[in-house]
This record gives sequence, structure tokens and C-alpha cells, in this order.
Amino acid sequence: MATTYESQKEDISVLGEEFSRRMEELTSKFQRSLNLKANLSSTRVKAPKPKTYSGERDAMLIENFIWDLQRYINSNTTSEEEKVFVRSLFLAGHAKT
Repeated sequence: MATTYESQKEDISVLGEEFSRRMEELTSKFQRSLNLKANLSSTRVKAPKPKTYSGERDAMLIENFIWDLQRYINSNTTSEEEKVFVRSLFLAGHAKT
């Protein structure tokens, strides 16, 4: 009976050490990702403002508008609310209705 108890006690100790090691790894990875995010936000590149879209039915024009708008939004906004608002700013004419 004593060997089973000692064996279980040792197993628990090994699991605790493994848990601690993994927590340290995760904490380190998380800290590196925070540092990377901070570095990226301080070195952001400003994308040029896209031309407004007036509702023309030209596939290439629409694709280019969407592409330009996404680049602009991704480089200048963070929240979903800001993204929706900014998208609406670049619509003109029939595209607004």
C-alpha cells in the first residue's frame, strides 16, 4: 500500500512540475506576442485613402475599390465599429442608397 501512495505522490509531483513548465512557456509566448503587437502598432504604414465608389457596375472598378478600402481600413482602424463607419465614408451617389 505504501508503494502505491508513494507512486501516486511522485506522479502528482511530476504533473505539477510539467504544469508549471508549460505555464511558463505560455506566459513567455504571450509576452512575446504582446511585444510584437506593440512593435507593429508603432510602425504602421499609412495606406492612401481610396477613391469613393458611386455605384458604377464595373467589375474591375469594384474589385479595385474593395481592395483599396481593405488596405486603408486594415492600416488605420482597429474596432469593428470604426471599420463599418470608415467604409460608409467612401460611398457616394447611388452607392449610398
